[in-house]
Amino acid sequence: MNLTSLSDVKALLSEIGIMPNSKLGQNFLIDRNILDIIINMACINSCDRVLEVGPGLGTLTEMLMEKAAFVTAIEKDSGLYTHLVSRLHAAKNLTLIHSDAVDVDLSGISFNRFVSNLPYCVASRLLVDMFMMQNPPESITVTVQLEVADRLAAKPGTSEYGLLSVLCQLVYDSSDIRKVTPGCFWPAPGVDSAVINLVRKPGALVDESSRKAVCDLVKKAFSMRRKKLSTIFKSMGMPVSYLIESEISPDLRPEKIAPAQWITLVAIISRNRNSTL
Repeated sequence: MNLTSLSDVKALLSEIGIMPNSKLGQNFLIDRNILDIIINMACINSCDRVLEVGPGLGTLTEMLMEKAAFVTAIEKDSGLYTHLVSRLHAAKNLTLIHSDAVDVDLSGISFNRFVSNLPYCVASRLLVDMFMMQNPPESITVTVQLEVADRLAAKPGTSEYGLLSVLCQLVYDSSDIRKVTPGCFWPAPGVDSAVINLVRKPGALVDESSRKAVCDLVKKAFSMRRKKLSTIFKSMGMPVSYLIESEISPDLRPEKIAPAQWITLVAIISRNRNSTL
């Protein structure tokens, strides 16, 4: 059976009694070229341990198993999970987990690469969970809505730049984005998609506690993104002098502040608060 053939996919789903569930973001990738792009972008080798979320019928899963030392796949849908267990039960380098991925403690899974055709309903939340991990994966190669990919890679000063951009860019560089048309999926989603590859920045990472502090500050700031930083800081009960000390103009708005500047600002806030204790 060719799981990149629409007729074969429909026949298999009918056989196992499953109708695609839009609430679970079930859009099956049926374009072999896009699957090859995902695999090539991910640069998986025989030592890698890969996490996949939303394996569906296992098309990408099998390709990952051929490349990686081990694959862990998390599937929420009971019918698809049962099918995967039946189809791939003999695999020695695969663990299947029946759960909603957002409920899984990712720190308890051994993986260094995250590769998935992500269900769009949980994509942003899962990616934030990855960015906030104590030891984020070396690379993230995922299919997401084009809008999400644009936000991940957005530069300061653009309309797409926001919390997701900052959290991503604290840890990752985006090395490639490939647009994917709706016709590459069944059912076809109502939006364009993209494969994006994120590679962890070299050298020392921003530590987990600093990332959490940046997340808290940026989340509050972007909830008032049309206001100047001076106004935002006053509303948060913080002196504007923190901005001056960080060499950030109080007249700027949040979308103008680069990730490195947020890190500096959090460090200065923390230092000043500690000095008053």
